Amino acid sequence: MRQFFRQTILLGIPASALAFGGVYPWLYQPLMIAMILAGIAGVWLGRQRGIRGLDRWLQVAFLMTLAAALAQLIPLSRDTLSAVSPQAVKILDELVLGGFDRHPISVSPQRTLLTLSFLAALGMFAAGVARSFDLVGVPALVRIVTVTAAVMAIVGIVQHSQDQSLIYGFWRPRSPGAEIFGPFVNRNHYAGWMLMAVPLIGGYATGLIERSARAHRHGPWRNRVLWLGTPTASEIMLMAFTLGLMILTVAMTTSRSAIGALTVVMAWVIWLLMKRSWTTRLIGFGYVAVVLAGALLSADVDFVLWKFRMLSQTHESYRGMIWDMTLRMARDFPWTGSGLNSFDVTSLFYEPANTVIHVSAAHNDYLQLIAEGGLLVTLPAIVMAVLIAVQVRRSGTGQSNAPDYRLARVGALVGILAIGLQEFAEFSLQVPANSMLFVVLLGLALHPGRGVATEALPSVAALRLVPAGR
Repeated sequence: MRQFFRQTILLGIPASALAFGGVYPWLYQPLMIAMILAGIAGVWLGRQRGIRGLDRWLQVAFLMTLAAALAQLIPLSRDTLSAVSPQAVKILDELVLGGFDRHPISVSPQRTLLTLSFLAALGMFAAGVARSFDLVGVPALVRIVTVTAAVMAIVGIVQHSQDQSLIYGFWRPRSPGAEIFGPFVNRNHYAGWMLMAVPLIGGYATGLIERSARAHRHGPWRNRVLWLGTPTASEIMLMAFTLGLMILTVAMTTSRSAIGALTVVMAWVIWLLMKRSWTTRLIGFGYVAVVLAGALLSADVDFVLWKFRMLSQTHESYRGMIWDMTLRMARDFPWTGSGLNSFDVTSLFYEPANTVIHVSAAHNDYLQLIAEGGLLVTLPAIVMAVLIAVQVRRSGTGQSNAPDYRLARVGALVGILAIGLQEFAEFSLQVPANSMLFVVLLGLALHPGRGVATEALPSVAALRLVPAGR
């Protein structure tokens, strides 16, 4: 059971990301089943070892959110539905041939049921990861994320220089007008995955540098030079190279939302380095300067700047039109919403007449939640988010003092913040690969820290170094 829980995380992250982000049923359906089973296993294993899980009130808030979404699937008579959601009746009269006598609140029950199932799977998975993350460990998680990110970035760079309509050179996405990048069908969603991974890897690498600097602080310079040949130094260099590729490819996507959120991440990196030792600051600032210079030289800076200038014309832009449309939907479905994941259907009745491309998402997950969930789902979801923040703060007390674990946990929180910022203009968390990585980072942040071991650094004797004082 331990191996199943561990391998679901360590294999699920690369499998979902490299298989087109997991957007096709042949992947997200088995992924949902695996997450449910792994979540159950994680809760059971954590309970057996006496590790505290999610707070009771947080569990209640999550169940209330699921119950509210489930209520959107309860069939109601036409008169009752007309009283509860009159706009739903108007839309259903257009959608249901021959009329209807009973129908759920959701205008698209099948899509709402799918989303409800996925939310239940993610919730169970989060409970398991929060309780048994120590069975995976930070080093193993960071390594698999690093390798996955390196492969994704290389695929994206090669693809960018060749045919940008095919993934892996053979797969053409089903979505018309798909803007692919790397293995993802949407470049913004690729950038969203990277936004979560960059601070996680960066925090862990910074922690390893700090631990190594402390270990050899009082030794001769020869020891520090020979340290460059250790496995720890090789791992740091691999992560540094991968981080450079990741930041470069985020710039290559020209995603405004991702570049804006990445700016917040880089600000955190600079703040983090300011609080480190002079050795770490020297290495860190030099590395950041090289990476940013490379990103500026490789990206289409003029095009990116032009896209940012378009933000001043929000109401004339494509996203501005979508947001105005979503706000009208929210006003028409104030109490019960149109049904989770029903935007693709409901938007047909709100799109302007001159719209060329069908709008399938609100490009703002917060607005979309309000429109699809109404007060019925949005209120318990807000309460759940607040309680998550409270438990994350409580879990931060009594954590391991090892810099690599502590900074990886902080990096996970920064990654969650970064994707949260991107969601103001995107819907990256609707992609299974992104939602799975998000839940794993959240589980790391929620884990009480008990039993999380950090790997020992190579000793002076093992490296045949000259100990201090000789």
